[in-house]
Amino acid sequence: MITELSLGDVTFRYNLISFQQLDYRVFLSSPVPEDILLAVLANFKPAESPVILGRILDRLTETANGPLVLEKYRSQLRVLVQLRNLKPIFDDAMDNLTDFFKKENDIYYILGERKGEAKGEAKKERLVVKNLVQQTDFTNEQIAALASVSVDFVKKIRRSRAAS
Repeated sequence: MITELSLGDVTFRYNLISFQQLDYRVFLSSPVPEDILLAVLANFKPAESPVILGRILDRLTETANGPLVLEKYRSQLRVLVQLRNLKPIFDDAMDNLTDFFKKENDIYYILGERKGEAKGEAKKERLVVKNLVQQTDFTNEQIAALASVSVDFVKKIRRSRAAS
């Protein structure tokens, strides 16, 4: 990475410091939640990851001003965890926070559930329409009415069946 910037007669030089050269305890000891978040990018051994992530989450809980702010920091931590490839360990650490963290209230959990339900519903609709097309002589309109889907959806299923 560039460590010098020249702008005409003025030159700026600076040293780069890698976060992985810094001790995570420096960040963890801070009273500022934003600093504590940076501990995940600092130097610690992969084997220490579960303990460190647990301590980061504990410190965020101690220093955050209320549950909404805490949730904001946890969301930011999710992003930083992905940079370090610690997501599975982070997920385990989050599962251990049942006193403070209910996954059923987490927006990502809710969105995932909705997406899964929507996929399941779409699969059921497709199966019902496919069975009606294969096993009856009903018109597209009749099948659409029975399955509570659009006529275009029925036509699409009928075309894909004819193509295979």
